[in-house]
Amino acid sequence: MSGTDPNAESPLSTPAGSGVHAVAAELHPLIPPPTVRAKPSLITWMALARFGGTFAYSTPLIAGLALRAQDLVGQQQAVGALGLVTTVGAVAAFLANPIFGRISDRTTGRFGRRRPWMIIGSVGLLIGLVLVAAAPSVAVMAVGWFVAQLFINAALAAHVATVPDQVPQVQRGMVSALLGITQNVANLGAAYATRFFSEQTLMLFLVPGVIGLILMTIYAIVLPDQQLTHRPPSEGGLRTILKTFWVNPVRHPDFGWAWISRFLLVLGNFMFVTYRLLYLQKELTLDRSGAAVVLSNGVLIYTVALVVSTFIAGWASDKLGRRKVFIIGPRWCSRPAPIC
Repeated sequence: MSGTDPNAESPLSTPAGSGVHAVAAELHPLIPPPTVRAKPSLITWMALARFGGTFAYSTPLIAGLALRAQDLVGQQQAVGALGLVTTVGAVAAFLANPIFGRISDRTTGRFGRRRPWMIIGSVGLLIGLVLVAAAPSVAVMAVGWFVAQLFINAALAAHVATVPDQVPQVQRGMVSALLGITQNVANLGAAYATRFFSEQTLMLFLVPGVIGLILMTIYAIVLPDQQLTHRPPSEGGLRTILKTFWVNPVRHPDFGWAWISRFLLVLGNFMFVTYRLLYLQKELTLDRSGAAVVLSNGVLIYTVALVVSTFIAGWASDKLGRRKVFIIGPRWCSRPAPIC
């Protein structure tokens, strides 16, 4: 399991790490937050990089892992094998995202804070995907997916942090909407990749991984990633690492509600997305090619609806300067302004 956007059909566990530290960096910046509007070309490459990363990890989640499990243990045992593999991957995602988010915040190399981790993460993801595709057993498949999730979360933790690094507050609603749209278009691409490569397992993992690596690398190259001249003060040791995983929900209720609501949304999404192909095969008695066709058609309808609603909500939130109203509902606008 992995995640960035509540609207995303294939979840990626993102927020706990990089999001917290990106906010902390803005409140106490060693590098000042942006004040000039981000260039359209930079936003375009930012979106394409998000597409590439999402396409690379969501293709296995949507169907690749299920098909690979069937190749190894047969359709009847595939559910258990898939559950084991995705659980191992979820552990990797849970650990990697906040840890690499913190590491990227504190990286002082001449190549910048975010750039190295986007490239390293994309390369590692490709290696993990190849290992999954070539795995001779479920155990090796689980190791490969652990590696893939570890590195894609390293890449996406850095990528997510580039939004507050590069985009001023006035643009963030629209840019977030664009990234949400891009992410869902990537899910659609993953569904169609499954349709085209359902009988070619290696290509089903290799093609998305290569595309993700190329797009993420190009964005890393064009990114004006400022060098951090010295590391922020740190309490150091294990205590610092453990603090990465904890934000007091009583002292920070907005974060607590955002976390639990996102957790429930991603959990529901994840359960549906991961086992959908197997469900279509078993309940509708479809072969893998037929199930891939039905899956891609369903994702197409889903994506069109999400793209339209996400674009409108992002544009309107920037115009109104409010965010919660688009989550809670219009009736709350009768309350005082801070509610909305």
